[in-house]
Amino acid sequence: MLLSRKHAIGLEVDLQASPAMLLAHIAARWDIEVLFGDGKEELGLDQYQLMSASAVVRFWTLAMLAYVFLEEERHRLQTQWQRPVTIGEAWREIQRRHRRYLLDWLHGQFQSGIEPDSLYELLSA
Repeated sequence: MLLSRKHAIGLEVDLQASPAMLLAHIAARWDIEVLFGDGKEELGLDQYQLMSASAVVRFWTLAMLAYVFLEEERHRLQTQWQRPVTIGEAWREIQRRHRRYLLDWLHGQFQSGIEPDSLYELLSA
């Protein structure tokens, strides 16, 4: 059994394999387990209910696209922050940044004199 702070996986071991081969297999399997763990926790992969094969393919395609985006953002943040960053932290940082952009935009709209009703109509469209 392999353990980390967030993940645990059980492995069947090929007793004939070399230590290098076992390590390569475990490393590959670990990446897969992390992908599924993050996918369930951050992307809701354990919550979907789809009936058709095409719907499942579309859902997984979009979910993996979102995962790749978060991975890219995670790597960017690791470089910027100079520390390890999780997929969840990357997701929360994107949310924080988008809330800030919205507040800055709203502030600019109100400073330009837009009325709340006009802004409501604009956002409701």
